[in-house]
Amino acid sequence: MGRQLAIWIKTHFARAKEQARLAEVQRQHDILNVHAQKLEDRRKRLDELRTDLEETHRSTLEMRLAIEDELAQLSTLVGPEDAQKRIDTAREALAEHYRHVREALNDQQEEIEEARTNVGLQKDEFRDE
Repeated sequence: MGRQLAIWIKTHFARAKEQARLAEVQRQHDILNVHAQKLEDRRKRLDELRTDLEETHRSTLEMRLAIEDELAQLSTLVGPEDAQKRIDTAREALAEHYRHVREALNDQQEEIEEARTNVGLQKDEFRDE
């Protein structure tokens, strides 16, 4: 009877150990899913930002054409030098705006790549278990 008890205890312990391992695997799987969802959300946001940037770029090109038309008209009224100074000021403001937009996009791309790398590493660790 002692031997049967020892076998039962050993079997019960092995089952408990396996259940704990499965629970840990499930926990890691859930964490990976959360990370993957966050990564997908960031990718969608980056796509939205890219679309916004393209729309802004298109608008800027349209504004440039309008400004050039206005420059021609303004040059006849205030003189070419004063008109050019006004245009240069507007261009500088636009360049600064785009610099900020590019920096924000680059920062987000770096975050997404870092998250993608982390998720890949976690998936590899998960598979190895």
